[in-house]
Amino acid sequence: MAHPMSPQIFISYSREDAEYLDRIKKYLKPLEEHGISYWEDSQIQAGEDWRKEIEQALNTASIALCLVSQNFLASDFIHQVELPTLLRRAEQNDVLIIPFLLKFSIFSDSELEPFLALPDPKTPLTSLSSSKQEEALCHLYKRLKQAIKTPVSTTVPEEKPATPERLFHIPIPENHFFTGRDTLLARLKDILPTHPRKAVALWGLPGIGKTQIAAQYAYQHRSQYQTVLWVQAENPDMLRSSFAALDTLLGLSSVSEQQIRIDMVRQWLNKHHDWLLIADNANDLSSIEPLLPSPPSGHVIFTTWNKAVSRLAVPLEVEELPTDDSAAFLARRAGIASDSPGLKALSRELGGWPLALDQAGAYMEYHQKNPQDYLDLYRRHAPKLLDQRGDVHAHDHPESVVKTCALSFEKMASESPAAQALLTVCAFLHPDSIPEDILFTGASALGETLAPIMANEWEREEVLAVMYRYALLRRHAAERLLTMHRLVQTVLKHSLSEAQQSLWAERASAALALTLPPEERVEFEHWPIYKRLLPCLQKSFAHQQEYSLNTASMARMLSQTAQYFYDQHAEYATAEAWVIASLSIREKLFGTEHPDTAFSLNNLARLHHTQGHYAEALPLLQQALNICQNSLGEEHSDTATSLNNLAGLYRVQGQYAQALPLYQQALCIRQNSLGGEHSDTAISLNNLAALYQAQGQYAQALPLFQRALKICQNSLGKDHPDTATSLNNLAGLYQAQGQYAQALPLFQQALSIRQNSLGQEHPDTASSLSSLAGLYRVQGEYVQALPLFQQALSIRQNSLGQEHPDTANSLNNLAALYQVQGEYAQALLLYQQALKICQNSLGKDHPHTANSLNNLAALYQVQGEYAQALPLYQQALKICQNSLGKDHPHTANSLNNLAVLYAEQAQYTKARHLLEQALKIRTRTLGQRHPDTRRTKKSLQQVKYAAKRSGQAPHPPSKLKKR
Repeated sequence: MAHPMSPQIFISYSREDAEYLDRIKKYLKPLEEHGISYWEDSQIQAGEDWRKEIEQALNTASIALCLVSQNFLASDFIHQVELPTLLRRAEQNDVLIIPFLLKFSIFSDSELEPFLALPDPKTPLTSLSSSKQEEALCHLYKRLKQAIKTPVSTTVPEEKPATPERLFHIPIPENHFFTGRDTLLARLKDILPTHPRKAVALWGLPGIGKTQIAAQYAYQHRSQYQTVLWVQAENPDMLRSSFAALDTLLGLSSVSEQQIRIDMVRQWLNKHHDWLLIADNANDLSSIEPLLPSPPSGHVIFTTWNKAVSRLAVPLEVEELPTDDSAAFLARRAGIASDSPGLKALSRELGGWPLALDQAGAYMEYHQKNPQDYLDLYRRHAPKLLDQRGDVHAHDHPESVVKTCALSFEKMASESPAAQALLTVCAFLHPDSIPEDILFTGASALGETLAPIMANEWEREEVLAVMYRYALLRRHAAERLLTMHRLVQTVLKHSLSEAQQSLWAERASAALALTLPPEERVEFEHWPIYKRLLPCLQKSFAHQQEYSLNTASMARMLSQTAQYFYDQHAEYATAEAWVIASLSIREKLFGTEHPDTAFSLNNLARLHHTQGHYAEALPLLQQALNICQNSLGEEHSDTATSLNNLAGLYRVQGQYAQALPLYQQALCIRQNSLGGEHSDTAISLNNLAALYQAQGQYAQALPLFQRALKICQNSLGKDHPDTATSLNNLAGLYQAQGQYAQALPLFQQALSIRQNSLGQEHPDTASSLSSLAGLYRVQGEYVQALPLFQQALSIRQNSLGQEHPDTANSLNNLAALYQVQGEYAQALLLYQQALKICQNSLGKDHPHTANSLNNLAALYQVQGEYAQALPLYQQALKICQNSLGKDHPHTANSLNNLAVLYAEQAQYTKARHLLEQALKIRTRTLGQRHPDTRRTKKSLQQVKYAAKRSGQAPHPPSKLKKR
């Protein structure tokens, strides 16, 4: 039966999809109220010529709605009858074909692929949620309604004849200050034509230069494209508006309905190939994905904060400019010479962030500032300078660094307040190295809101993902590290009130403290943890000073890190500052009689001791011991530590009688409280043995050294640094006894352990090298000794510095080797250098300075330059008497050396008087059997004999031993 009026919509479908037709017809029903009719084959009545009815509808409808599924594409009738008619009419612009995708199918290989489909081919109706399906059907209704209202000749826009003129639509001018980025531009050129997606996403921090790179690529390669287009994609509304506006630029017929215009542009992109589309600030991927043709027919560049773009494009991270490129850009922007003083320093301070560099250059140009002046101003007023943008050459990024960051912060906070809170924590850690452990292990310190989220693995990953999406934080998965641009830190930090800054600094520090081992004493096996956390620890120390963060956890963290600086790096000055800060906090929190205060006192004393500041160390050790005895008791292991430290100070000053009972008491306490096999017991055994060795009591020292070594090997392992110390000590005793064959393998083993556990450049490794070289030297194996002494010197110079006392010690050792080889000129320079270091670093009245004076005097003496040697020996003797006392073994050494010089000049009376003093000291402090005592006694006998033979030449100097 003929229809009274021709239907405007013909619905083509497979009967196997009839259930979807029924759903769609509900959404087409309102069209009837507007006089719009549709036709589908169920309307054919019994007895009618069904083929004729279908052909009539096919030839008269103005719109063909094709319900596409694999059933539809596989239908012979549709393929042989319906589609040929519709495709022919579409070519003649007589019908508008609208594919509506019901299910996943091979639509992309069908004859309908050139026609704009609804929904997107990647998300057919059945793949959507219920609410999204309803939304898609509503969209279909609107599309059909708009198409019927517009005549076919304009609803299916007919493109105007192609013009040979190229279209280049870039809204920002070419940047004549553009610098660097050659690698990124080259990668864009390589990827866009060859990659299947033909799309690249430049992602990174706001203001990092993504927009400029995209524009620069367009300007560089404009001749390769017939059409270059640009859309603003800051938000979905702006994106759709900007995308729809391209229809006018492309010369398409314009209609008022935005969706129709978008469809027209998308269809144009689908049919052409020589185009480049740049979508700037495309942070909402869900909005832009439906606009792009699939498969891609041209090239697309996104700029975005969002790294998660791989389903649409090849992600290329835009990182900070390298220092050289930053400096070059800054010079061009400010109009100054490329070698201007302070240019690179300023570039590094601004972290290679192009937006900040551009601001700085504009400010310098306007105010006629040089880089150094701006840098000084920036260090005092960073937030104010970062908030100044200016309007010159700011077409692509009109906002300042502060406003750009603030916008990102606001957007992120609206999406996830927890992400904003976590970013604030990171602002108070080191920007270049934020171990994830701090945020996880230290979660409980991050406040009531953030703590439970960070303690939950799933929730914290969601929070971190938000920060990554805004490019405000980078994650380095392999190292489990986070990084944050330092200027983002600066802006975020200064957006907070002073009270808020203090609160977040305290939370970050507390979380960091929880990441450290709980034991305050730092063990060797914990060094890697401190190394990993060190940048953040240093940042925390700065915040402690800035905000007066006087908490117990801060005091412990400072104390632990100070020990790490001392043990691992021998950075005594740095360690001292941290120990003093820790001690100050503990005295404020706990008072002067608390065990934690004693711990810090001991650490500070140890630093003074190591640097030779014995007078400063003594009262601290006495105070620490008194606290431990009163608060912990006489038998506590911490009391033993204080006894041990005080005894060590007495020993180094030659006060052996005072040191002995303290070492013995410490050993007894440790054996009772910790056990005979504890590593601290081994330390006490080593110390007591060293005292016996210093007194020449080798038989008593040997079993203690041996027992200490066995304990270390069993409790710490054969490769532990403390085991190496025990090996070195035992080897030193064997060397002192002349048992060189037994000493050699122990020295070698100790060196190997230290090289493997501490590294080739550690000061303790240098000590082992020096010990082994010393053994070679006493055996006359100078060729083997020389490179070891030289290597030890190099390590100490690099790790401790040119002016460190241990460096002076290495210089003295090397000079002594040159001296015994008769290379006096080389020895002289090194001795003089060592003396100068001691005088400058320790003072002119320090015992180490006296030792250097003695060495230099001995060199002059061996060359017969007695006039130069005499005042040096005399000065050394005076220093020892004043600093160590008249009964110290070192004082005896100086007396002995000066006596030998007098004897060589036949001044026997003076020599005899000095040797008698030396013998008396050595007998009392070292005992009758000590090698030094025996040498002095022999020298005294020789001098007495020579004096009797007055008028005859004295015995040769070789028979009078200097010591």
